[in-house]
Amino acid sequence: MCDKARAIPTKRRKKVKRRRKDTSWACSFCTVINMDERSSCSVCGRKRDVVKEDVIDLCGSDEEDVGKQRSSKRRRKNTLTTSNSLDRKLKAEQDDAFELARAIDLSKAQQKEREREEKEKKERMRRAKEESHQEEINRKRKEIGEEPTDGSLVSVMFKLPDNTRIQRKFRHIDRIQKMYFFLDITLSAKGIRRYSTKIPPERPVNRDAAELEKTFKDLGLCGRVAVFVFDLDA
Repeated sequence: MCDKARAIPTKRRKKVKRRRKDTSWACSFCTVINMDERSSCSVCGRKRDVVKEDVIDLCGSDEEDVGKQRSSKRRRKNTLTTSNSLDRKLKAEQDDAFELARAIDLSKAQQKEREREEKEKKERMRRAKEESHQEEINRKRKEIGEEPTDGSLVSVMFKLPDNTRIQRKFRHIDRIQKMYFFLDITLSAKGIRRYSTKIPPERPVNRDAAELEKTFKDLGLCGRVAVFVFDLDA
């Protein structure tokens, strides 16, 4: 035998198919040995089983197949890893979007709740103020009493901001405060809260400045008196 090593082919050879060469065959049913040229068993008559062709790789195809399988597995693994990474990224983005939307909805709900509470608070304050004002009006109405019809009287004609005129009689001994109480009651029904007054000729009468504890007689107001009323919020 030659000592020279067999040269390794540089190119892979193509796979060659060849049929296994048998000189006899055994029946798969009765196990009788038959000659190769027979197509059926000489004893039981069963047809000969077809022999599958073997594929012989002359260039070490087993190692190549193993390499291909490993490479294919790596590609599938990489593809699966990439797919899983994308799925996780997409899920994280969806979770972030969901949390953001929920935070926005919660903020809107809290804002609406604050607005509702603020509105209810203002409404309670308005009602309380209105009730307090109504109680004050009732107190003033009770204090001025009924319009007098006898005794020394002062007839006061009021010209209101809407150009209407009303007349009310007071006693000489009544305090000037009663005149303002009467105006408070009358103007409150018209929605006027702040006003000023003036008595001709060019005699302003301000509630803060007038001597409210004095009577009509003390201030020299007798007979018929005209009082002009002005709306300070008009």
